[in-house]
Amino acid sequence: MTDLENQPTWKYIVAWIVFMGSTNLMSLGIDSFFVIYAIDGQISIEAVLWISVSCMLPLLLINCYVTYEKLFLGLNPYSIWKWLVGLGTLFTMSNLGNSISDLEEVVADASPYVLTQLIIWIIFLILYRHYFKEVKKSQWQ
Repeated sequence: MTDLENQPTWKYIVAWIVFMGSTNLMSLGIDSFFVIYAIDGQISIEAVLWISVSCMLPLLLINCYVTYEKLFLGLNPYSIWKWLVGLGTLFTMSNLGNSISDLEEVVADASPYVLTQLIIWIIFLILYRHYFKEVKKSQWQ
């Protein structure tokens, strides 16, 4: 067994919480910053939503790099990817489904925002796999 296979489960759980928590907190901070301008009428609420959606991919990539490359070095990237595909996609879909009604109260049609967030999640998964499998040449099994 390699060192990657001997990692305790709690490390994966803590890394998941750090990754998703930091991404969501940073997104909340960006949203809170721009909502102030929307309340003042300087920008529209649609602009705030598009800023929020467009910031998700960089936030996911940055937090993924910091969490899995700097904080939790010994974790198996393939195991992380399987959990991101399974649990991460489930949570993303659940979050998007729950936010549709809230978005439709603010804007008439929430589908562009929801669809874009789903596409961003899929792009993130592809980039994660490419980085660890092709660029880093990590163990992928």
